[in-house]
Amino acid sequence: MKFSRITGRVLPMLGLRRATTDWFPRTFIGFSAGLITGAACALMLAPKTGEQVREDLRVGAEKLVKKGRAQIAELKDRALHYTGKNEPERPPLGV
Repeated sequence: MKFSRITGRVLPMLGLRRATTDWFPRTFIGFSAGLITGAACALMLAPKTGEQVREDLRVGAEKLVKKGRAQIAELKDRALHYTGKNEPERPPLGV
């Protein structure tokens, strides 16, 4: 017997039905609302002042940018090493 035939008989006996395909938008909206609510509660209930939180965010963003720039420079160096070029080609002036 096929699985779909079994579930077609068993699900109604249990008071259940097959899921429809429109579950994703509702789930995404619910998840997003929970995420925003949780973030707002965390910021309001944090033991730091707004100024301290902003300073922490600024410092964290600066570290992230610095790390990103370092990784970009490293990738650039690797690419130049593997291509056998010492410096990137630059277009002639006036172009």
